[in-house]
Amino acid sequence: MRIERAGNAGLTKDLVASIVELYTDVFSRPPWNDPVEFCAVYGERLLDDAQREGFRLVLGWSDGGRLDALGVGWTTPDPFPGDRSYGRVASTLGPEGVAELLAGAFVVDELAVRPSAQGHGAGRRILAALTEDLPDGRAWLLTNEVAAGAVAFYRRQGWTEHASPERPGLVVFTTSTA
Repeated sequence: MRIERAGNAGLTKDLVASIVELYTDVFSRPPWNDPVEFCAVYGERLLDDAQREGFRLVLGWSDGGRLDALGVGWTTPDPFPGDRSYGRVASTLGPEGVAELLAGAFVVDELAVRPSAQGHGAGRRILAALTEDLPDGRAWLLTNEVAAGAVAFYRRQGWTEHASPERPGLVVFTTSTA
């Protein structure tokens, strides 16, 4: 698999269509089971997210030229926002945890590997490329324990798990690459 770091300038219409197709292939299946209609509008959200400070996009291309993996992230605003999933994350870690671990850190918003490409190191390579050379070395992500494979993957990568007793199922992972 060829790994490529891209920026927001490289988000052509054809690339966004390939990203949406990959996103749908990954997240419309178990354990996520996102509705196809939700997945179909991911391209619009991605184009908005591409304007965020510190935006990074990492792509994994198969030998046949198909997009089989991607990673997306950006610098978390400080002060910590309350929209999207940020409020749920804040309730998991509390104000001190948010300030120490998340505010101003890099958030891995999406990590997706097509099922047919899983088990060959693509996720590890995408995550490493996405989080290398971070200004302060801090990164975090949010997942759900229903995605047991994802939880196990982040544990194997050495990320620190923060489960929420108030929000069962929600798992925040943090790491320091410094």
